[in-house]
Amino acid sequence: MRANSVLENIIEAPVKLGATSHVNADPRKGPQGDIIYNPGNPVLTGTIKVYTFFYGTWTEEQKNIVLTFIVNIANTPWFNILRTYYQEIDGVQTYVTGPLEATTTYNLGTSYGTTLSKNSIPNTLTTLIQAGSIPNDPNGTNYIYAVTGDLARSTDNGCSKIDANPNGTPNGDRGIDAMMSTVAHELAEAITDPYVNSWRDENNYENADKCSHRYEPTVKLQHGIKYNVQAGDRRYLIQQNWDANTQQCTMSA
Repeated sequence: MRANSVLENIIEAPVKLGATSHVNADPRKGPQGDIIYNPGNPVLTGTIKVYTFFYGTWTEEQKNIVLTFIVNIANTPWFNILRTYYQEIDGVQTYVTGPLEATTTYNLGTSYGTTLSKNSIPNTLTTLIQAGSIPNDPNGTNYIYAVTGDLARSTDNGCSKIDANPNGTPNGDRGIDAMMSTVAHELAEAITDPYVNSWRDENNYENADKCSHRYEPTVKLQHGIKYNVQAGDRRYLIQQNWDANTQQCTMSA
């Protein structure tokens, strides 16, 4: 998910989550090596506009779980981790600050079919751009959430399998709650490494890659339900992120 043009600035399937096989013995450390800034390359600074696309069948409650997170996450200690990242361009150092602004929400239904390929998202965005429906915002980020089947059941076999708690989830929707850690993961990387050339470690991992599926500390609710972040009036279980100052995984900065 990268800036520059709205076509490039889309969420990608988080296949990088497999990076957890490279972790160190220290539970706070991700893949070996500090994360390093490549001078002259940008992060997303100031207010970041988020354009959200819901594909498939979504209830208003499910949409609210997603949008509440987007609008409120910048007010949490977790987002302060992103504020340890900066850009240095022409000798001027500027840090990530936020906030996030849920600018526009698009409900696409199944207008492009129920079988999606890796080209479906960019093709969808191309069509919307050509129709004048989406602005080309270099400081924005676009999310397309695609649900064409039983999301709660699909978490048993997809990349969110480890994020789906069979005992229950903070917002009562197993599929959407499991997805939110992936949302946090990709959001963090879009903000701090929008062109895929700003912040990387020696193994080419971005910050969220280094902390995938690490959640501590958590708060336990009834029936073993856990959460670790409260954003607005909702609770979420999302992964840790990599602090650029302390060079370790954490839930706050």
